[in-house]
Amino acid sequence: MNISHPLGNEVKTASFSCYTSEEIKKLSVNEIFNPVIFDAVGIPNEGGLYDPALGPFTHSTFCGTCNLDFYRCPGHFGHIELPVPVYNPLFFAHSLALLRSICLECHHFKLNLSQTIRYIAKLKLLKHGLLLESQRVDGIGINDFLSNDGDCGNDNESDMSGSESIKENINALDQFVNMSLKKGDKKKYKLTAIIAERKKIMTEFLSACSKIKQCGHCDSLAASFKKEGYSKIFRKQLSIKYQNIRSKRKPLDSQTEEKMSEREQQDAQRANSEINNNVPISKSGNEFITPEALRDHFHKLFANESELCTLLYSAQGIISDVISSRHKSQKVIGSNIFFIDVIAVPPTRFRPANVVNDKTMENPQNEHLTRILNARQEFLNYAAKMNKSKTPESQTAEDHQEIINSLMKTWIDLQDAVNGLMDNTKGNIPTAYGKQAAAGIKQILEKKEGLFRKHLMGKRVNYAARSVISPDPYVDTDEIGVPLRFAKKLTYPEPVTEYNLKDMTNAVINGPDIWPGATHVQHEDGTIVNLASLPLESRIALSEQLVRENAFKSPFTQYNIKSNVNKKVFRHLRNGDMLLLNRQPTLHKPSIMAHKARILRGEMTIRMHYANCNAYNADFDGDEMNMHFPQNEIARAEAMIIGNTSQQYIGPTAGNPLRGLIQDHVVTGLWMTCKDTFFIKGDYQQIVYAALRPDPCDARRVLTIPPAIYKPKPLWTGKQVITTILMNLTRGRVPLNLKSKNKISAGYWGWSASEEDTVIFMDGEHLTGVLDKSQFGATAFGLVHSCYELYSADIAGQFLSILGRMFTAYVQRCGFSCRMDDLHLTPEGDEERRLLMENNRNIGKRTAFEYVGMNHVAELPNVDKDFKDMMEEVLRDTEKHRGLDAVMKSKVNMLRTSIVNTCIPKGLLKVFPYNNMQMMTISGAKGTSVNVSQISCCLGQQELEGRRVPVMVSGKTLPSFQPYDPSARAGGFIGDRFLTGIKPQEYFYHCMAGREGLIDTAVKTSRSGYLQRCLIKHLEGLRVHYDHTVRDIDGSVIQFHYGEDSLDIVKQKHLNKFQFNAENYKALIQKYDVAKAPSLFNMSEASIHAKKATKKPMTYDPALSIYSPSRYLGSVSETFHNALEKYSKENPDKLLDKSNKENSLTRPAFVKLMHLKYLHSLVEPGEAVGLLAAQGIGEPSTQMTLNTFHFAGFGAKNVTLGIPRLREIIMTASADIKTPVMTLPLRNHVSNEEAEKFCQEISKLNLAEVIEQMTVYEQIARRDADSTTIRKKMYTIHMKFYPKHEYEEEFNIVPRNIEDAIELNFIRHLESFIKKEVKSAIGKNDTAEVYEFDIGKPLKKSKELRSETFDESAPIRNTGGNDSDDNDDDATNDKVRLRTRQHATYDAPDEDDLEVIRQTQKASTDEDFEDDENNEQQQPKLDDINDDDISTLNRSQRSNKAADGLRDRRDRIIINSNYVTDYRFDNENDGWCEIELEFPPSTKKLIILGMAEAASKKSVIREISGISKCYPIANETGNDTSKTIATEGVNFYSIWKYDDIIDLNNIYSNDIVAILNTYGVEAARAAIVKEISAVFAAYGINVHPKHVTLVADYMTFEGKFKPFNRIGLDTSTSPLLKMSFESTCSFLTQATLHGDTDLLESPSARLVLGKVVQGGTGSFEVRIPFKS
Repeated sequence: MNISHPLGNEVKTASFSCYTSEEIKKLSVNEIFNPVIFDAVGIPNEGGLYDPALGPFTHSTFCGTCNLDFYRCPGHFGHIELPVPVYNPLFFAHSLALLRSICLECHHFKLNLSQTIRYIAKLKLLKHGLLLESQRVDGIGINDFLSNDGDCGNDNESDMSGSESIKENINALDQFVNMSLKKGDKKKYKLTAIIAERKKIMTEFLSACSKIKQCGHCDSLAASFKKEGYSKIFRKQLSIKYQNIRSKRKPLDSQTEEKMSEREQQDAQRANSEINNNVPISKSGNEFITPEALRDHFHKLFANESELCTLLYSAQGIISDVISSRHKSQKVIGSNIFFIDVIAVPPTRFRPANVVNDKTMENPQNEHLTRILNARQEFLNYAAKMNKSKTPESQTAEDHQEIINSLMKTWIDLQDAVNGLMDNTKGNIPTAYGKQAAAGIKQILEKKEGLFRKHLMGKRVNYAARSVISPDPYVDTDEIGVPLRFAKKLTYPEPVTEYNLKDMTNAVINGPDIWPGATHVQHEDGTIVNLASLPLESRIALSEQLVRENAFKSPFTQYNIKSNVNKKVFRHLRNGDMLLLNRQPTLHKPSIMAHKARILRGEMTIRMHYANCNAYNADFDGDEMNMHFPQNEIARAEAMIIGNTSQQYIGPTAGNPLRGLIQDHVVTGLWMTCKDTFFIKGDYQQIVYAALRPDPCDARRVLTIPPAIYKPKPLWTGKQVITTILMNLTRGRVPLNLKSKNKISAGYWGWSASEEDTVIFMDGEHLTGVLDKSQFGATAFGLVHSCYELYSADIAGQFLSILGRMFTAYVQRCGFSCRMDDLHLTPEGDEERRLLMENNRNIGKRTAFEYVGMNHVAELPNVDKDFKDMMEEVLRDTEKHRGLDAVMKSKVNMLRTSIVNTCIPKGLLKVFPYNNMQMMTISGAKGTSVNVSQISCCLGQQELEGRRVPVMVSGKTLPSFQPYDPSARAGGFIGDRFLTGIKPQEYFYHCMAGREGLIDTAVKTSRSGYLQRCLIKHLEGLRVHYDHTVRDIDGSVIQFHYGEDSLDIVKQKHLNKFQFNAENYKALIQKYDVAKAPSLFNMSEASIHAKKATKKPMTYDPALSIYSPSRYLGSVSETFHNALEKYSKENPDKLLDKSNKENSLTRPAFVKLMHLKYLHSLVEPGEAVGLLAAQGIGEPSTQMTLNTFHFAGFGAKNVTLGIPRLREIIMTASADIKTPVMTLPLRNHVSNEEAEKFCQEISKLNLAEVIEQMTVYEQIARRDADSTTIRKKMYTIHMKFYPKHEYEEEFNIVPRNIEDAIELNFIRHLESFIKKEVKSAIGKNDTAEVYEFDIGKPLKKSKELRSETFDESAPIRNTGGNDSDDNDDDATNDKVRLRTRQHATYDAPDEDDLEVIRQTQKASTDEDFEDDENNEQQQPKLDDINDDDISTLNRSQRSNKAADGLRDRRDRIIINSNYVTDYRFDNENDGWCEIELEFPPSTKKLIILGMAEAASKKSVIREISGISKCYPIANETGNDTSKTIATEGVNFYSIWKYDDIIDLNNIYSNDIVAILNTYGVEAARAAIVKEISAVFAAYGINVHPKHVTLVADYMTFEGKFKPFNRIGLDTSTSPLLKMSFESTCSFLTQATLHGDTDLLESPSARLVLGKVVQGGTGSFEVRIPFKS
């Protein structure tokens, strides 16, 4: 952007539409018809794809159209004319949907007039931005509207009263629409809500039309259609009944004249009509619909339904006026958009040929175009042949038909070729093995390497450098050391003025090779001189011309005019220039910061201060960083004032400081400020001077202070050095008062220095407390943070630089290292450690015995065998194994803790502060107590995915252990330490845990990266406006006040620190210039209202909602108002003076000062809060480990956590979460026993849980005398239950419940398993026949084919309910089966979200019209309830009555089952049950035991739908006495019945969709906030609540739960934003089809067009008042 040449015009909107064939021909300079590109000599052919008219082919040739050379010719389009039209592949799915919605007899939409009118009214109102009115349309005259029945019998009413009522309704609707339109506003049509409503109405309209079986206009029966691939559409044959009905009806006269477009090829035209007359019928009787025929149908539809088609497919709102004025001819949208008959050929320069070793390689795009040309040529050849064959002496009819078939095949080939050009996956492109097809247009646009993301959203830039970074403690924290090589390459175009003339002259004379020099000079007329090509004399001459003002000849006047543009010198990068530094991945705002350049001769790497590492997340192990050099004054000014490093002191993620000193500097700071550190005069002055590094030009002297000790010689303490530094830094400002805690507790210092844990500064003097990480590290409320708050960001930045230099100077004097005796324990400590390990040697065995309930027999001699069996059972069951792991981990962790507490710090050989290892860990310099304990004490338990080391099949964890070894060591507990070495097994465990960490990191990066991309794309347009609201790009309000209090996260950190603010009130008065406030703000009105609102909150609205916080002092949030009132009334620190003395701080003055501070903490208008929220959630998510489950101390509760849970909430907004849980607080009167009983009652109970043992006996027995066969196979299932008193007590059930479960569930499930097994045994051919026959046939007919003994082809249904109609096989089941198979193939291996997206898309977009299954529903079913079905109903009723008549359960079971011949139940003790099954001898061997076990697990005795398990939760704190239970699974409605036990006002669930559907959108919003916060809290990550609330508000502001994926983006008002996210082609297709427009409000859209984003400083313009 050259600011010396301002542009007067700019792009305001971008609209999408299709070129018509005429427009393509007008654009084109030549028709392309020759499939051969080059002649024999390699010169491009005329009419070929490299025709000279399309632009020069090589560097040496000239364009045949404009005669310009290779570099200047812009390129020209050509076109290929197709002999016949083909479907537009991009709109193919929509064409099919439209075809299913219309009647091919009368060419209207199938809905009747009254309903169509209603849809027209809705769309018309939406076009004018009238959302609410369009939603009210359904309520107008609804009683008088006629229903549109699908059955033939109910013909549309044709009597007078009916038609009159329709007219009345239409008139009523028209009146309503016209009245509403008067107040409409076309500018408002681009709103998220309106777009969502419009999509909904259009989808609803098309699906309503497609479901109708009979036209609402002409009563003719609707055909149904199916597609084959992406090139053919077939019209299905009607059923026989339908054809009869149709033949009885009078056919409608729809044979209107067909207008064929005049074509050059008469042959093609004749061929076309010939094909339409001889439409091929497929084997199944389906009729092929040619594109020509379909185009004809659509032409008629668009003529008949012009108003509705225009509303559906033309540009909307304000932009439609612009378009219609531009294309006078095209006011009504045409149906040609769905077809292609002319293809544009891009200019040669966009399809360059690659020349390798004198061989010309074709451009991949040419493959598709050549394929189209070949198919076109072939079609024309066949058309000519057919013309000849029609002459009298022609061949036979068969030959003629053969030519027609070949012609059809060629037409389909042509369609495939065009499909391939648009999308190579749809073109049936033959490719060699292992080679990919050439990219189609879709592939060129999409994905990361596509046009949008690679070349439009981000581009390669000039004036940038990249190199390895290395540390340098001597550059300032806001500087960056730049190698001289970079400084000579990076240039800045500086305009020459009288102020910089001398510098510029020297730069030009120095030239490009001497620094500081220049590389180019630009004259007023824009010509550039390269100084590298000029000798010294010429450069000197040029430098003397810099001052002369060039006048140049104007084209508008005869005089020379003076230029108002200066000469520019492209000078080298110099010291003090602003550079933008960036380290990728750029996860949050401080990943790009502006530094001052400092050129370092002799360096080859970028040099950076340590304090910046945290912001960039950089280290110096080979990291590289990018430098960008801003190229104009505006960019430099923004970098200097807004982007500089000091301004980024506080990170917007949580409002905590990001910058601070690290490692050696922290240790040095601690040493230097210890009580026993003293300096003589020379050292004191030397260190102060080295730190301050005063500017030689600064005339002021360095201030020093008197020594602390005068005799025997003057000595200064380390604390005095800090005081001196602070005094010089804040010269002329009110000194600092600070009271703050540091990291080192008083216990470490002992009695002599117990006050050293509190840092106190009074009037700028450092009195007590050592400085450590908490004071000058990246920690809130420390010394540097307080300077940032009281003085300015620059002072804080300078302070960090000064401290860094000072500590470096000090550490060079005294040195710092760490050696072995810092790690050793004392002999006593070692002995205690050994004893603890010795005493707990059997901790693993004891715990295991306890867990399996054998601790009372642990000491008996023969117990090992039983124990091993019990352990095997535990390890084979995941839940039990998980429980054992949890118990064992808690026990060994307690052991480890006791060892560490015994040995550290008391047992160490050297103690703090003389122990350098302790010095590092305690001060926060490096490492933690865990590192110390692992070196000196023991490594502890090794974990994998939150569990102990896994067990192999053999029962061992490693081959060197015994099977089922219970010892802690076998489970991964390492009792050794690094100091004395660890054993091989333990080393292996440690490697396992280490490897897990590495894999976790690698997997996590991509997951969290995609999560952040989704967040950013959705939230990028959200910014704060001047009325304090947060709005999206279309002006939709997301929040009325940002974060509900309008405060900026970065500015509000100290707002509630009332003690600090009161202590430093003078500094704040100086900072905020309090004297000016009364002239700028209304001082009292809002405060008075706030007090009233606090006293009577039900009467008065909060002050923030009435008074603008930026204009009215005292318009603050209720929370802040209450906290301030409380502090000022109670005055806990006795800092507020009641006596009203001179210069004292009174209570009203303090309140006013805090209100002013609130006002200064408001968020700036234009702040891109959406981006900050996306980064605030995305950046911390990279720190989460990927483990999915979190165990709350025992095996019952496991909840998805980490990134998988975040993706569930944010990216997929999933209705079907992995671990749905309800938390139910119990009422106070409920006892523990009642709670447990209630848990039993609502937990799901399976038959398997009450069976102790199950046995199956198999025998071959003789049949009865009357039977024809001799033998039969018999199976007897014997189930032995647990003792009656046990299951009655444990599960609260009676024997009858078990019997019911066996009768209603168990036998049904068992039979279905048997059928499945038998079916799989039948040969494949048989199955195929059965399937073919069964699909879609009525029940009785298909049964006739089945053998009586087995229902081999009966489907397997595992649905609930006690109906025994398993034998019915029908189309639905097969459909379900097919669907399940499809779903299985949809799943991409590791993209779980794609599945959710696809499922949602099936429900929401018009892609569901692609689904072939839908055709089944459209097949008209007059025989829906036919005789067969009625007979089935009668039969089932009869059998039910018979069953009721039989008193005995045994008889009922035998009658209702195909296989059961006997049933016995132990009625005396209720201890067992037996079931006998009988099969013919030919049946294959059945494993009945496995089936019976599976059936018993599926047979439910008792359940509440959706809830599988209920258990009590332990309270988190000891003094919390409330009782809470939790359920796995969610069902609010069922739980409401138990209001006597459960406190219904406080129930909660982590299933947000369930909350939304039950309690509404506000509850869902609160749940989103709670869930996201809980995910971060589990990892101890601090994310500011403002980010979470903004995300929750965005997800729910439309009234539903909106996911952060492409479905959620579907309602966005910016097509370019959607395209730059994902599935570019699909969004582009939608935008073009509906004539969409982009108003260029979104950041993505503006970037695509190279405009400045409207956020931050781009959200306003600066204008100068122009006096005429």
